[in-house]
Amino acid sequence: MAAIAKGNAVIVINADETEAKLVFTPDAEGLGWDPDAIIKLTGEHRLSPAPSPKTLEPFLQKAAKVKTKDPMELTLYQGQPAEAPEGERIAWETLPVPGDIAPFREETLSRAPPPELYRIRVEKIKKETIVKKPGPLPFLPSKEEKVTVWEKKETKERVEVNAGVKEVRYALKGQKLGTVSPPKPGKPGKNIFNRPIPPEAQGDGTFFLGLGIDRGKNDLNALYGGFLRIGDNWADMVPLAKHRWSVDRGADGVTIFFKFEPGDRRFTPPKGTEVLAAALEKGAPQANLVPAETVDEAVNRSLETGTAVEAFSLLQAQEAMAKVEVSPDRMEAVLRLRKGLAGGVPLEMKMIGRALRESGVQGIDMEKLKTDIKSFMEGKETELLNYPLAQGKASTRGKDRELEITVAFLEEAQAAPILERIGKAGTSGVLAGTAGPMSGEFSLEGVTGLALVEKDAKIARMGPAAAGEPGRDVFGTVLPGLPGNDPELKLFQGIARHGAGITASQGGLLLVKAAERSFQAAIIEYRDGRALVRTSEDAMTAWGDLFAAAGAGLSLTPETVMKALAAAEVVKGIDKGAVEQAVRTANEKGRCMGTILARGEPPLAKNIPHVRWLVPIEWSGLLSAAAAGSPEEAKAEGSVEKAVAEVAAKAKIAELPVKIQTMQVNAGTPIAEIRPGDPEGRAGWDLRGAALGPERGIAAPLRHDDSVTETPLWDGVRLAAARSGTLHYDGKDLKISSLKGIKGDVGAATGNINFPGELRIQGNVASGFSVMAGLNVLVGGRVESSLVSAGGKAVITGGIRGAGKGVIRARSTIETAFVEEATLLAVDDIRVAKGCVRCNIKTNGKLLVMGETGKLAGGVCRARRGLEVWELGSEKGNQTEVSFGQDYLVKDQIEMLEGELEKVNAALKGIEGRIAAAGAHTAVLDAARAEKVKGLKTREQLNMKLFTLREKFEIHHESELRIRGPVHPGVVMESHGRYCEVNRRRTGVVFYFDRATGQIRERGL
Repeated sequence: MAAIAKGNAVIVINADETEAKLVFTPDAEGLGWDPDAIIKLTGEHRLSPAPSPKTLEPFLQKAAKVKTKDPMELTLYQGQPAEAPEGERIAWETLPVPGDIAPFREETLSRAPPPELYRIRVEKIKKETIVKKPGPLPFLPSKEEKVTVWEKKETKERVEVNAGVKEVRYALKGQKLGTVSPPKPGKPGKNIFNRPIPPEAQGDGTFFLGLGIDRGKNDLNALYGGFLRIGDNWADMVPLAKHRWSVDRGADGVTIFFKFEPGDRRFTPPKGTEVLAAALEKGAPQANLVPAETVDEAVNRSLETGTAVEAFSLLQAQEAMAKVEVSPDRMEAVLRLRKGLAGGVPLEMKMIGRALRESGVQGIDMEKLKTDIKSFMEGKETELLNYPLAQGKASTRGKDRELEITVAFLEEAQAAPILERIGKAGTSGVLAGTAGPMSGEFSLEGVTGLALVEKDAKIARMGPAAAGEPGRDVFGTVLPGLPGNDPELKLFQGIARHGAGITASQGGLLLVKAAERSFQAAIIEYRDGRALVRTSEDAMTAWGDLFAAAGAGLSLTPETVMKALAAAEVVKGIDKGAVEQAVRTANEKGRCMGTILARGEPPLAKNIPHVRWLVPIEWSGLLSAAAAGSPEEAKAEGSVEKAVAEVAAKAKIAELPVKIQTMQVNAGTPIAEIRPGDPEGRAGWDLRGAALGPERGIAAPLRHDDSVTETPLWDGVRLAAARSGTLHYDGKDLKISSLKGIKGDVGAATGNINFPGELRIQGNVASGFSVMAGLNVLVGGRVESSLVSAGGKAVITGGIRGAGKGVIRARSTIETAFVEEATLLAVDDIRVAKGCVRCNIKTNGKLLVMGETGKLAGGVCRARRGLEVWELGSEKGNQTEVSFGQDYLVKDQIEMLEGELEKVNAALKGIEGRIAAAGAHTAVLDAARAEKVKGLKTREQLNMKLFTLREKFEIHHESELRIRGPVHPGVVMESHGRYCEVNRRRTGVVFYFDRATGQIRERGL
């Protein structure tokens, strides 16, 4: 049964028709209301759908029970109200004003202008353009089409807002200010009659952002430091920024950068020292930091211009380095790495790998090295110094060497007086002139032995060296074991060491100070005056070789010679005048060799010509020798002297078989005189006083060829050398050979060569030696840094490597295979097969480099008749100088006379000074004036000669430079003081001096 309640029932609809309520006032006297009555009532108000009886019945049952008349409500219908739109909302960050900024708040905000706020209006503008499109086929005309384009135009409009500031905060540059919530549009609703309800219209809801605020998608950030002003619907920044700076590492993890943003000048900027201190805290190497003044300059410049300092490197520029260093002994190899800083070339692994490969070091622990390099590259260190790569193994030293003295020392009785005389000669006890390869001086104190030695005599010898254990360097090269240490050697004047041997480089007195592990030696000039007498087999002639005293030796006197003659049993025929003259000559010049001191009277058979030798060619058969002076004899020149000297060391008188066959003579040297014999013969006597009857006269045949000339005398004939060379006599025939051959090399075994004839050398001429010949010089090998001088031509088959010291000169031509770094001087042509490199060439003929690829490159060439070569100069542009067309031997004479003239002028200047200083000294003045007159005459003569020679030098000689191949830039040509430099490459040309224009010209070959 349906519930019924008595009372009054009305339907109440609100103003916006979004809600309909049943308002029931209970009243026992009122009408009865059941669900149907209520439904009917809703229909009267056009409400639908009808409410459910299940909803109405509980309400009516409750109303029926109520005893009061208080109204009761039941919502029957509910519509949907419209949602109002929401504007942009901003959730501001907590940004308090710092304590050091607060004092500037009021002043800054009071001076700040009102906010400048703008709205951007966007409108689309329609534009139409005509576009030509190609036809469908290439031969069809193009079509024009109209194309519509919409362009967007933005207009900035100023917005007026309520300028009241609601809140002030403070933010740094780049700091987040807040988060923007986007606006929400309103939603329409529905009333109870199912009609829509539009949302309430409000403003556009935009929150306006002013100056200093950057809006991202939803975040707001400060563009500069300052106060954040927040109003009703706006916000902006009022600038008041402190100076901002930071010190940070770069992306490479090594470079330290300084950043600085200038702020308000009321704040104190950072100091350079403060910035560098921060860099040190970041691990920057102090040695690489820039000066603090440089940082201060950057900060001041930023403050003046208002421009921020971005990525300012606090490290000085540094290029990357990867280097392997090996110790001088190659026992240790280290790796040095340095990272590139401040824009320098960066350090890369390929750079390190290249340094390792190029070093050639072996035995590297590559795995450890890779790990350590990776750690360094990723670390903050800028340098890796002395990283050990490899360690070699040093070889050990063997047993020390022993020194064996091989010279025989003088007995004490002989040595004591010699040492006493030396001490008296030098009162300081220090030998003057003994400074040699070793520094210091040789003192007489502590001398343990004296010996008289000849040149090249063996003094001592080192024992064999025992080698130690071998080692290995960082390149993997096996190092042989070291020999044992040598004794401490101090070798002074006259001592030379050749490998294990110690020899005398000069003859004289050897002084030795020897101990267990030390050896000192010096040779001083010492020789007693002595005479060496030689007699012929028939005792008819005695010759003497006289040697002057040297050092503290006993003087050479006529008595010394007479003792030697007596020792040789020469008792008759002595020429005392010749003895005295020989002694004087020997004392003046040091020696007098081969002087005839005594002659016997030879017996003459009937009608036998008498031969008187003017050279010692008759030394044949047995020669007797005697020496007077010191018991030793220096090695003399020639085989006879040497043989006699060896015998003289053993006895005062000796006989030995010697046959002399050759000797050197120059053209014109007198050899012998032949006079006619006595018809009756003549008795004679020998040097020993023995009588010789006429019957003992011997006819010695003397024949000769055209190498010997005959000159008539009033009582006979004189034989003389027709040419220079070697004189041969075999007891019958006399001849002179102008050719000398040398098998092998010219070097230490042969010494320097000086021969008046022609020289033929099969081997080489070693460095430091000289070869001089009166005629031609023919060398089968090569010539090194030595002197070769020829009176004729010089032919060097093996070429010349002069090393800047070699000199080849010839009165005729020079022919050779090639020349490197040498001086060539020739009167006639110089012919070279292959080429000349960096040479000094002078010839009055022509230089001919005949090879197909022969060239003249570098150096200076002066050729009177020019040159002919395949290639002139070099591709590298090295300067090559060529002078031609003048007599360059005359030029040498000019330079020599100019030197003499300078000396005369200097002497005259000195004489003028003496005259000025002489004052009233008449004798001094007269002598000086006489010397001045003589000097003036000499100067006048030299000037005249110079004038004549200079005129002669200016004479032009026909010449040209013919180059069959290329001529390179860098070639400089000169003739008569005119120069021409080649500045571009050319081929097959001839250069010549044009006398008409006075210029060097060229033409095609």
